[in-house]
Amino acid sequence: MLPYWKICGDSIYYILSYKLFLNNADAMPFTQNFYMANLLGHVFLSVWNENELLGLRFLQVCSDTIMLLGLCLLYKNIMTNKILMLSLLIPVVCFYDRQMEFYYDSLSVTFAVWILYFFVNGFEKGSYRKIAISGFLVGINIFVRTPNLVYLGLGFLLVLFCFFCKKSIRKHLQAFFCGTLVGVFVVIMLMLSLGHFGAYIVGLKSLAGVAESGAESHNMASMILVVLYFLKMTVIYGGALGLFWVLLRFIDVRFKSYSNWLLVSFFGASVLFLFYGVRWIVFLYSVHVLALLCYLYRNRDLKSAFVCLSIIYMIFVIPLGSDMYLETVGYYALYLSTPLVVYVIVNEIRRYNLMSAKLFCLLFFLLFVYRVGDNIQNTVSGKQYEIDNKTIGGIKITKEQFKQYSELNTISQYIDKDKCLAVPSTSDLYIVNYASVSPFVLRVRNWHSADRVYNEMQKAYARNKQLPIVIVEHYSSDAENSELRFVKSYNDSYYLVYKSEAYSVYKPVKGK
Repeated sequence: MLPYWKICGDSIYYILSYKLFLNNADAMPFTQNFYMANLLGHVFLSVWNENELLGLRFLQVCSDTIMLLGLCLLYKNIMTNKILMLSLLIPVVCFYDRQMEFYYDSLSVTFAVWILYFFVNGFEKGSYRKIAISGFLVGINIFVRTPNLVYLGLGFLLVLFCFFCKKSIRKHLQAFFCGTLVGVFVVIMLMLSLGHFGAYIVGLKSLAGVAESGAESHNMASMILVVLYFLKMTVIYGGALGLFWVLLRFIDVRFKSYSNWLLVSFFGASVLFLFYGVRWIVFLYSVHVLALLCYLYRNRDLKSAFVCLSIIYMIFVIPLGSDMYLETVGYYALYLSTPLVVYVIVNEIRRYNLMSAKLFCLLFFLLFVYRVGDNIQNTVSGKQYEIDNKTIGGIKITKEQFKQYSELNTISQYIDKDKCLAVPSTSDLYIVNYASVSPFVLRVRNWHSADRVYNEMQKAYARNKQLPIVIVEHYSSDAENSELRFVKSYNDSYYLVYKSEAYSVYKPVKGK
């Protein structure tokens, strides 16, 4: 299904980040906050230089495979191989339409799985070396995505469980944080050796600017409100499901003959509520948290508590820093907890008679088929066209996209390869033929306000003393179109060379 995954604005953003971040830090400072992801992507594209988008999707599959291997090691002593394989298959099939090209969020989750494996395994076996490796991976992961700093909160769990298990708090924390410092030191030395440390500091300042802006989706206030909303909904819906489950257990004990139908109604009500009242990701998080707490209740030992609380902590902190919190990275984060959740559900079903188990599995299978069918429909529907292009070759697109991409062939004759290019977004309508052209200012849709983009363009001109070629989208209003505002600011220095229903191309007067 790789060629049929959707192409979105972020797809082109990743390619530009990987190809240009070493050479054009001034134009795209925000990408430096994903330094390690950009470096790995850059190395990969330097080897795979045809059908680049398809190549990055293949690299994403490799990253996911490494993540799944880590999950196998993490859970191999808890459940049988059959349950483990089933539990890994479910999210791969259900969420595959959400996977995109290799990028920082998914790479963060791959790191998180291995961090948790060494963290849990090291604590259980009293291995300070494995705890240090876990910390080392945390240090590296901070440079995959800056908000991954929150992984350092695992140190609090070490203090808590070392206290109850009567283990040395100092030695465990020393191993974990020394490993983290070594990881940070290694990456900083790499940056210094490549001459990138200054650009990384500029990127941190850019990140701070985004967090402070009141008009952008990634500002701190907006992200905090989104986090609080999802946490509130997860608690409300999870509490309702939990109370209903307790009622089910009570009736099962006191009125055995009714438990079959109550089980069916429980699952049926959950499904109906899911489709008509609650976001899909909220439902999933509620079920996962309840299942993990159920596992803790069934086992009631410090080892189980350590595993459960570590997983719960990770699935909620992994999405932090994303503008839509659970709606974006949350799906990937649930890979971490799915095996244990499936294990709990299977064991709970076994507590009922065969009739209940069959009905429950039938309803779950119907939901599974619905979800997979919906994903396939959304992924492949209408995608019958393909463009012979180095960047997006091998990718199936719709008829509308084919027309939009084809217009780039006309626009390309007006683009000078030695000139910077200013475009109104990094959507898939732009730059696919011009990845070798330096972006004047790299803007990610919804990350930056129109005023901020306009100001960044002015700063870029002040630095470079050279006007860029400008592409303007016609669907944007004058107030929102930063590129058109920039052209009007230097009206005497630009002339129109191309215009269609969708775009206009402005070139600077010679010598400007």
